[in-house]
Order: sequence, then structure tokens, then C-alpha cells
Amino acid sequence: MYKKYLDAINKTNDVIQKLNGSDEISRISKSEIKWALSKMGIKQRRHVKKGEIYQFDFGKNFVPEMSYEHRGVVIGRRKQLLYVLPIFSYKPDIHADAYRPVSNNQSISDFYLLKSDEFKFINHDSVKRFAIRKHK
Repeated sequence: MYKKYLDAINKTNDVIQKLNGSDEISRISKSEIKWALSKMGIKQRRHVKKGEIYQFDFGKNFVPEMSYEHRGVVIGRRKQLLYVLPIFSYKPDIHADAYRPVSNNQSISDFYLLKSDEFKFINHDSVKRFAIRKHK
């Protein structure tokens, strides 16, 4: 069992070495520390409210899922489980049709554009997924 774990750690370290100088190394380390602390029972407790925006660590995930720290809007809570809509960086080539009441209010995109000059809690233009679809 430990051999598989050590092999996985070695492969992860190989990838991290290739990221030399990348901001992702810092993001990985912060996420790993938070994970380790939570496994030791050291958790950051905070009272969160539905509709409020907080900084969350989404951990390491497979693309296209969001990873590491991002802001998010709490849309629900059930016991210790939070339902969060993440807020992430705006990329004009990917989010060209993002909904924005001022300039693109006819859009049917799943993304809502948050301009940094309008929303002071963000440092740069961002988007959030806002459409909730029913599964068939």
C-alpha cells in the first residue's frame, strides 16, 4: 500500500519540478498544508451565510474542475456541507459571451461577468457560473 502511495508522490514531485517558477507550486503547497491540518483535526471554523462571498480552497482536481483557492458564493448549506458557486478569472477568448447586464444582457451564457471596477471584492475581471440546469 505504501509503495503505491510513494510512487504517486514521486510522480507528483516530477510534475511539480516541471512547474519550476510557476505560481501553481505555491497554490499546491497551500492546499496540501490545509489538507494535512484538516486530517489532524485542525480546521478553520467560520460562520458562513448563504449569499455571501468567501475564499475557499477547492483542493487539487482534474481539469476542467476548479482547484486551489478561489472566491465563491455560498448558495446552500446542509450540516457541514457547503454548496458554492466558484468565482474565477475572466478569459475573453473563452468567456466572450458572458452575461453582463450593462453590455451583454441578451446573452444566454452560463457565465456572469464581474468587472473589477464594479465589484470591489475582486482584483481582476472574473466570471461565475450562474445557470442551474435540471438533469434529465
